[in-house]
Amino acid sequence: MEKLWDRLTEAWQIKIACGVVSNWLFGEYNAGMGALICLVALDWLTKWGVLSKEAGGFWTAWRTDAISSRGMRDGLRKIIWYMAALIAAYQLGQFSMLGLKIGHSSTEIVSAYLAIIESKSILENLRDMGMKGVEPLIALLGKKQRQITGGK
Repeated sequence: MEKLWDRLTEAWQIKIACGVVSNWLFGEYNAGMGALICLVALDWLTKWGVLSKEAGGFWTAWRTDAISSRGMRDGLRKIIWYMAALIAAYQLGQFSMLGLKIGHSSTEIVSAYLAIIESKSILENLRDMGMKGVEPLIALLGKKQRQITGGK
């Protein structure tokens, strides 16, 4: 299985096909998408930090299943929902409505909103690891999130 994976990842035809499909689904790579990918990775790492702190260390958390594949699946589920939202936003931007083309702003808006959610989650994880100075930033991002969604 490992040899098959190595062959697939080294094949230029597979790389081109993945690039074409990715470009068709998400559009051209931009800084907003890159920032969102970094924020998702940081959220995952800071969550591991919280779980490690609660368990008394990373290896203890790993051995006691505080950091588990089930938790990883939950994170993967979130990433799949994010991808679906970004795909929908990009595809929506490709259509014209009543002669008006929406453009790439829909993808940028969704990326920015998801970045707010991820940033807030990272700050909450840092707070749970013991950094109490992030509370005002969490409150600010929560306020911005409520302003965008119209919540209270």
